[in-house]
Amino acid sequence: MSMVVRYLRRRAAAKYLNEKYGFGSYQTLCKGAVTGLGPVYQRAGRIVVYTEEALDRWAQSKLSEPQTSTSDARAA
Repeated sequence: MSMVVRYLRRRAAAKYLNEKYGFGSYQTLCKGAVTGLGPVYQRAGRIVVYTEEALDRWAQSKLSEPQTSTSDARAA
């Protein structure tokens, strides 16, 4: 069984992140591509594309561990 990979252009990738995680903008993806701090991407000629898997990995890497109070962040 082969898996179909869906490629999203930058604006669609930002929309995907916002709808699924509530963060991630077009500008963040642009800056991340320059600084190396964004999700892994590929190029189709001049067009930058992302897989949903790469976007999910990046977004999840930005999330903290579950917390029960604001003091949890200071203890870590």
